[in-house]
Amino acid sequence: MYEIFLINDIEGIFNITGNGTMEWKKIVEAAKRKAVSLPSFILYPMLSFLWKLRLTEVPPDILDFIKCRWVASNEKAKKEGKFIPRYTTDETLHSFLDAR
Repeated sequence: MYEIFLINDIEGIFNITGNGTMEWKKIVEAAKRKAVSLPSFILYPMLSFLWKLRLTEVPPDILDFIKCRWVASNEKAKKEGKFIPRYTTDETLHSFLDAR
């Protein structure tokens, strides 16, 4: 599927993503977890402390990723490389969660 970019020598940077977006709330619900809101002045130092003690697999930098929402578009890959995602974003997340 991705080899089309190599075989046809398509240059550039492409986001290879599934179709669709998911909100953090839906991701947390899919993982059967409970989201808890904490002020950042508590959360950042707490996660940094847990990370330094190796009590979590989640590095503190993930908080910026969660706090500043982003969406990757696959439109360029679809247009220029004729990329067709095999799975949606939702299907990919559920596959990942099932494998864990």
